Amino acid sequence: MKKLILGAEIMLEESGKNLLLIFFTTLLSFLLLSVIQAQKDYYKVLELGKASGIDQMITYKVPFSASMASTEELKEYFIDPIRSTEGVEDCYSIPSYETSIVGNGVLIDIEEYSFPIHSAITYKLVDGKWPKKGSVNEIVLSEDLSSAFHIGDRISGTTLIGESAGDYKKVDFELTVIGFLDMSDLVVSSTEDSEYANMENCFSTIKEKVYKQSSGYGIVMNLESNEGIPITKLSRNGSFYIDVVDGYQLQEVKDNLSEVLSDTSFLHTGTELVNGYKVEHREQLMTLIGEGILALGLTLTTLFSTTFLQLRKKRKEMTVYYMSGATWKQSIRLFCLVFVPVEFIGVIIGSAIYYSVNSYRLCAQYENIVLVFLFLLLVSFLGVLPFYFVTKNCSPMELLRKD
Repeated sequence: MKKLILGAEIMLEESGKNLLLIFFTTLLSFLLLSVIQAQKDYYKVLELGKASGIDQMITYKVPFSASMASTEELKEYFIDPIRSTEGVEDCYSIPSYETSIVGNGVLIDIEEYSFPIHSAITYKLVDGKWPKKGSVNEIVLSEDLSSAFHIGDRISGTTLIGESAGDYKKVDFELTVIGFLDMSDLVVSSTEDSEYANMENCFSTIKEKVYKQSSGYGIVMNLESNEGIPITKLSRNGSFYIDVVDGYQLQEVKDNLSEVLSDTSFLHTGTELVNGYKVEHREQLMTLIGEGILALGLTLTTLFSTTFLQLRKKRKEMTVYYMSGATWKQSIRLFCLVFVPVEFIGVIIGSAIYYSVNSYRLCAQYENIVLVFLFLLLVSFLGVLPFYFVTKNCSPMELLRKD
């Protein structure tokens, strides 16, 4: 208890310098977190491309002139020719159901998690749990819908199914809400209309999906009508992922597809997507490396000056606590460790500012915050340890006599 009181007294006496240290720690935390998060965001797309298998697939987006084709026309002119091409294992798009939820007047774009690429990736939840494999009509919704629905709610919906406009019919179903998705998480998306190959075009955050579609977003394993009939639907966005037979090269299959498709502007191999992404973000990566070096340099110089150099000026003050009853080692430790709570406060403030500005959930990024705090502590301890060992071997009486 006595040590805590002495430590508090030291912090209060040095409140001005501690506030300055908090300011610098806040600034350094913000800079370090921006570097760490940028690095994670850069590599996450590449990791998702590998985990989902897209880097070993071929993507294709039908030309704009065919974007309004019916499901029947898509099968006849694109899907069937693609599937019959030598080297193609399968061709599929993301099954999507635009539904109207009765009672709340909410539009929700529902996608099937059992879709092969989806099921290779785990998405983050902010609340609840994932639907079990093979479950029917259990849904996880985007977090923005948490104010309209709650876990356990049973909600009714309708959607249209059919091969062509004249064949559409309305089906009703009931869903059970079991969780909510993190809006900042990346999910597999329909490939964009881009002639330039880029892995980033295959993913988007849930927040971007909601904004682009002007509707809510949800994922189910399987969807059934109220009569127990499975609801299956082919997405009409004309965006396809193409699996390649083992033993075939991606470029070889792409060349085969070029012979059956009239427009191959949006036909890209997984290798081209990865390389395109790296080229597109090469400047970002170099900037990231530069920011990392800057952050490291500022951390080393700032914390060294605010710990080691300031402690050298406090040796005589340490003798005061020694005369008050503390041992010489205890007195030194009190001054050496007083920066720990000060830096902790700075890290918390810097983290709160960074994640609020960038719309991240603070509690979901705790590992980044802990990493930054430990790094700042390590740098501070490296500055303090030489002083500690040198001062520990000095006699406090000698310092008193000099005074």
